[in-house]
Amino acid sequence: MDDATLLLESVNTSLDMLTSSDIPRDLINVSILNFTDGMDEGSCNYSNNHHGTHYTNESQYLQVLTQRILTEKIAEIPIEAHTIAFKGADVYDEQLFETTINGISSLPYSKYVHKVNDFSEVQAYFREIAENLHQTSTNSILTMRFPVPNNTNTRLRFTFDPVEDVSQSQQYIEGVFVMGSDGNGVLTNVRYVGLSSSSGGTVTASSTGDVKVEFKFEGMKDANGNNFSDSNITNVKKWTRLNNDTWVHNSEWHSSGNTQVNNEYYSSLIILNLDCSLSLGNNAFGQLQDAAMEFVDILKTN
Repeated sequence: MDDATLLLESVNTSLDMLTSSDIPRDLINVSILNFTDGMDEGSCNYSNNHHGTHYTNESQYLQVLTQRILTEKIAEIPIEAHTIAFKGADVYDEQLFETTINGISSLPYSKYVHKVNDFSEVQAYFREIAENLHQTSTNSILTMRFPVPNNTNTRLRFTFDPVEDVSQSQQYIEGVFVMGSDGNGVLTNVRYVGLSSSSGGTVTASSTGDVKVEFKFEGMKDANGNNFSDSNITNVKKWTRLNNDTWVHNSEWHSSGNTQVNNEYYSSLIILNLDCSLSLGNNAFGQLQDAAMEFVDILKTN
């Protein structure tokens, strides 16, 4: 606005927009992505003149924003405020700059504050945050079907890497099958090695209407934290062990038709709050615009 940099006012406006938004039923994430190249100038006076506040300085305004970011929730979901900070040539107070970018960010700062030195880093952080948001808003569900074991307390292991020796596997789900009172069964003491699931250590089966039971593992991710996809289930093998016997490969069970991955997508509320001045050079705004467009494209494409 003219020569002023209303960074704090823009963050406050972003928070107001989030709290007044129509809330999707399937909301899973609420985020603000701030970009700034400098410090605030003018927000205190602007707020006092337009909102009837009585801030004596920007520091007081910042404290209020920090409290809002750390405590306010949208549909019981905490706000995640990221800040990408590219220190411009007009930053005259290093400590104030640090205090400001920390104050408009969530905790811990090591996760939510990103200080950069060039626009390639800006683009990289925009990309990383967008991809993480996509991961957060996607629930990968692994469904596995197999005949009910003849013996209760049968230990099962499903390996996902291309191995012929069960002991060599670095990616597997293992658990003890216990027959349930409904005749379907429960997988107990479940372990996830080289992958993870939000289903935890006990997973209950459902009937398929024939001799098989079906288990669903939600929130499946590989060792790198990426959502499961069809490429993760091309080498699945089923192994069984009773008591202390050796593992036996069930060669009659095939993953094709018995294993599948489905993705459920959830909604996110995201606001980009971009502050860019001439202190970064004549091409800065165009580069920032490109980074922001790529951010949107990643979310839209995925």
